[in-house]
Amino acid sequence: MREANRAGSVQFGPSNTYTAEQPLTSCYDGVLVRYRDRARTVTVVGNTTFMTNGNLLRAGNAALAMNLAGARPRLIWYAPQHIEGEKSASATLFDLIPSKVDWIVIQLCVTVILLAAWKGRRLGPLVAEDLRSWCERPRPSRAAADCTGPDGRGIGPPRHCAPRRCIGCCPRRPRSPRARSRRGDSRRPAQPIESRIGAAHTFRPAPATDTDLVHLARALDDIERQVAHR
Repeated sequence: MREANRAGSVQFGPSNTYTAEQPLTSCYDGVLVRYRDRARTVTVVGNTTFMTNGNLLRAGNAALAMNLAGARPRLIWYAPQHIEGEKSASATLFDLIPSKVDWIVIQLCVTVILLAAWKGRRLGPLVAEDLRSWCERPRPSRAAADCTGPDGRGIGPPRHCAPRRCIGCCPRRPRSPRARSRRGDSRRPAQPIESRIGAAHTFRPAPATDTDLVHLARALDDIERQVAHR
């Protein structure tokens, strides 16, 4: 080939080589070939990197490029890709997922199952326990609630619990004049029970007006405050 003879040695680098059953002209061990296709002359080069700016100064690369490109007044540059003409297989969304993602998902599922089994062992059946009930109420029944459990049975002797908690909240009966004179009590007689426990407010008809309702609420607050401070 005249263009190859004028260029001399050329550095193509890694290149494709061509052979054919039909007669053709081959140079540089098949990297550069030329054949006739009816009335046309086709020249094929196995590597085009020798025509780039970075490789033109090596050996006879520039001379071969100018000889091939300037041989005709009209030049058609065609550089096909290797995958051209091939049909890619149909891909799905799952094909785009990396292969290691499946193992990660499986490990997460196993971890969740083991964690659920470990937490489930701590639940177990429900166990009934006797707990002490504490009812803090400013009423005489406070002692009874303190001394009973959830099943209604006493948790301690009433004689040690009820009298101690009922002192100051249960009204006492007024002593007879004979008992007071025998004990030498010089205090005045106790007030009536009704006035001390507020029976006039708690055992009366329902208030008819809003004003009566407000007075009743205040009276009950006073009674509760007095019992709480005793």
